[in-house]
Amino acid sequence: MTFSLDTLYTQSVASSRAQREGLHTAPPAPAQKARHQYHCRHCSNITCRGENPVQHRLVRICCWLGLLYGALLVGLHVLAVPTVADSASDPLLAAFDEVLQRVVSLRQLQPQGAIKRAVRNRQQIRTAVLALTQDALSPAEWEAERKAMVQWGLLAPDFRLKEFVLDLLTEQAAGYYDPKQQTFFIADWLPHLVQKPVMAHELVHALQDQYYNLQKNFDLVKDQADLSLARKALIEGDAMAVMLVYLLEPLGLTIEDLPDMGTLLQGSASLLGDQFQVYTHAPLILRQQLLFPYVHGLAFVKAALAQGGWRGLQRIYQHPPVSTQQIMHPEKYLAETPVLPNEVTLHVPEGALGTPWKKLKRDVLGEFLLSVILQQFLPEEEARQSAAGWRGDRYELFEQQDSGRLLLVCATAWDTPAQAAVFFQSYHKLLTLKYPGWNIQALEDQSGHLWHQAQTHVMLRRQERFVHIVEGALAEDLPRLQALLERVTAVPAQPR
Repeated sequence: MTFSLDTLYTQSVASSRAQREGLHTAPPAPAQKARHQYHCRHCSNITCRGENPVQHRLVRICCWLGLLYGALLVGLHVLAVPTVADSASDPLLAAFDEVLQRVVSLRQLQPQGAIKRAVRNRQQIRTAVLALTQDALSPAEWEAERKAMVQWGLLAPDFRLKEFVLDLLTEQAAGYYDPKQQTFFIADWLPHLVQKPVMAHELVHALQDQYYNLQKNFDLVKDQADLSLARKALIEGDAMAVMLVYLLEPLGLTIEDLPDMGTLLQGSASLLGDQFQVYTHAPLILRQQLLFPYVHGLAFVKAALAQGGWRGLQRIYQHPPVSTQQIMHPEKYLAETPVLPNEVTLHVPEGALGTPWKKLKRDVLGEFLLSVILQQFLPEEEARQSAAGWRGDRYELFEQQDSGRLLLVCATAWDTPAQAAVFFQSYHKLLTLKYPGWNIQALEDQSGHLWHQAQTHVMLRRQERFVHIVEGALAEDLPRLQALLERVTAVPAQPR
């Protein structure tokens, strides 16, 4: 699974003028100095407590802006669309210079060249998104992505992935920075409340591109979904942090005063349902991947800023995170000796099996995607704890061309044998739920179990700090696969 997010934004404001203006107006001052409780109707079950209504106003603003982020696709940037000549008198373009000046001051990066800007209407941005969706992957790559998600139990077999992603992208796409043209495209329909924060976020991407070359250094890495998602989280978390400082500074607040962004987004679930029907009905994997770079990326950047400030953050771009684990647990990256993942040496040649299989893809899941796979079947907290000891993985997906049968082979490495045992137990429960009614038996060496029904076999085994997963194998392929998995090793990854 190589899905991540691009720098498109979704409109998360109410259609009502009264609701929009309400975000500009602080609630009435309390009649007494006693500590008051304010409950925001946009925050679901989030309750903000404070000495004055400023904190309540902050939560309300963040709940709205917490829905600005994302449209989903494989980390390629949106192609620009020709439009009419831009007018220097356009109020949006006039506001651009004001926002840029503040962003430069906040982010402490001076532009290395002019940042071009243009205004786009809704149809033009939709056309750009359509072009991106058509060009991002070949039909075979789209199908391989879909089949991988199906075999991991993340999508129904008949789920139309490409069509759904297209609907998700075009639901409320708003604006973007295009590094190919080095131009920021502004949506002309956004309310003023949202326009400037979106500008601030996207201008950070423009500065990142000038200093760090986003296309060269932060685009997708083939067969490395986990690495790619971690890099995306750094650049989106950076832009999120600047945008929030832009919003909070006039209130006399900092991003440290902000509640956890994941909590805010959960509290805004009812608003999500009203504004984004496609998102609301998206499978868990798509929703989680949609939010990861923004929620976890912001938390990572906040931790980095607390340790080294903006100058320290700039040094991180010289050696950016290499795993979602480092993003989810910033201390593993910020330690004097960073915790690096292992590179798992799994390689199953197509000709090594007794029956003809075609290899469709190989990839790395990482702690984050592995936890989402577990969440599909198990309680969220158990899934997170079971994935927390991750140290590395590699999976390969095969297909029989005549029957369409899928075969998934995966080797995971863990920090310790005890943590491997924790994951083994959780994945054992997952398989029992995923394959109900299948026959199950212990392996001869007592290292795991085998599920089987008709000709299809599933194997789960633990070998010291490794856990091996095989789903969809034929009986004659199992001995060969088990022998290959026993030779799998894990070597420390090199900083990239």
